[in-house]
Amino acid sequence: MASALKINWSFGYSKDVVGGMHSLTNQDRNALFVISSHSGVIYDFEHRTQIVLQGHCNLISCSAVSSDKRWIVTADIGDDPILVVWDSLTGAPVKTIFSPHTKGVVSVDISEDSLYIVTLGEPEEVRIAHGPLGTH
Repeated sequence: MASALKINWSFGYSKDVVGGMHSLTNQDRNALFVISSHSGVIYDFEHRTQIVLQGHCNLISCSAVSSDKRWIVTADIGDDPILVVWDSLTGAPVKTIFSPHTKGVVSVDISEDSLYIVTLGEPEEVRIAHGPLGTH
């Protein structure tokens, strides 16, 4: 199915997302990853090109980059949340996890060996019934 929206270039980023910007620079490339609303953007400084990572229906809430800078993980909060693992060299989605948490993901990280992803979910709404002392 074709996307209803194809972004060709991003001019901004989501400044309020903590950890929403990562260096992808290594001996082979000079690049940067940023979250831009519902998309991720890989910007190559040398070639002045962008790869836009699209697939989230909700605002991206967090991201992580592997220590070798090969893998990018993005996750969102909202209805039908998803977590996506991207290949940072091609921009292709490698793995999508649907509903990693009921309300979405507030934080994500990748293990040093890139074998594990750890997430922290958005808390569920908690209701406390108030009654006589000692009862709930």
